[in-house]
Amino acid sequence: MSKQTNLLNFLKRKEPEPATTTTDEEVMPESSTPAIEQNTFETQRTETEENEDLLSSLERDPGLRIPMWDYPYEKRDQIRRAYLKLKPYQPILKSFSFSSPDSHRRRFRSSCNWKKVNDGNNCPFITHVGGSPCSAHNNSVRAKLDLLNDRGHIRHALIAQGEEQIKRNRLRLRTSIDVVRYNDEVSKAIENPDYNAKYVASSIQKEILQIISAKVRNHIREEIGESKFCIIVDEARDEARREQMAIVLRFVDKNGSIRERFLQLVRVNDTSPTTLKRELCLVLKEHNLLVENIHGQGYDGASNMRGEWNGLQALFLADCPYAYYVHCFAHRLQLALVLCI
Repeated sequence: MSKQTNLLNFLKRKEPEPATTTTDEEVMPESSTPAIEQNTFETQRTETEENEDLLSSLERDPGLRIPMWDYPYEKRDQIRRAYLKLKPYQPILKSFSFSSPDSHRRRFRSSCNWKKVNDGNNCPFITHVGGSPCSAHNNSVRAKLDLLNDRGHIRHALIAQGEEQIKRNRLRLRTSIDVVRYNDEVSKAIENPDYNAKYVASSIQKEILQIISAKVRNHIREEIGESKFCIIVDEARDEARREQMAIVLRFVDKNGSIRERFLQLVRVNDTSPTTLKRELCLVLKEHNLLVENIHGQGYDGASNMRGEWNGLQALFLADCPYAYYVHCFAHRLQLALVLCI
């Protein structure tokens, strides 16, 4: 109770001290704003000043402005938004040069409104816009609106998703620590060990992790029960350049909720379809999961995974007619981001 009281007193906002008279030698601080808030304000002012300097330094004349590809890559969208906010720019000269032959001399006039040619019927502007919503002009207008909508940029979604993922990972870590701490058997073994037991040897730590992982896999098996399930598989190399296969199961539990559970990481000799199927079947057999209950497959777009005749999905589809293959949407998003960057 005393610790909680001390913590509440520590977090409680302190009342400002009454003003005291100062002598000539004492100098009161100019501002009572905390250093962190001052740094934040200075950062905001610096960013605002940089944006103002950027807007003031942009050349409005299209013939004199710096090409977009000469700017740093990370500044190009900011430059484009700045130009769009400055509105269109039309240089008006005292006289425009002729561009037609001597027999039919023509030149541009700034006072001419080309939107009203032929009373607006079939004028050049309507021809330029086009009647289709997917015309080049309408596509450019939509691209402009999307660019101005900075909040809809994909980086904000990725940042938000990254922050949420970090919170979930930390929650899982705290939960795992609490489980180990408050589990009767584990806590007794750790808190009351033998006189020479320290549990610092790598072999002992690996054994503890293997016991915990076995319990987790058994719990996943109980969640699946006799339900149908989908397999999500991906292969990769570790730091030692050894091939590994990650296995994730997607199923509907007894409460009707869709679950995705990481089951196991298996080391494989190669990534051929036959090797992957053999190792995958061994893992399913180890957990008493029938191959016939597979009702879906999710892999990347590699030929050994999605091959129509000899790929992993074709081998499973021959044994399970309902194990339809779906190209993993996470890999699709990755490919799209790679192409955009």
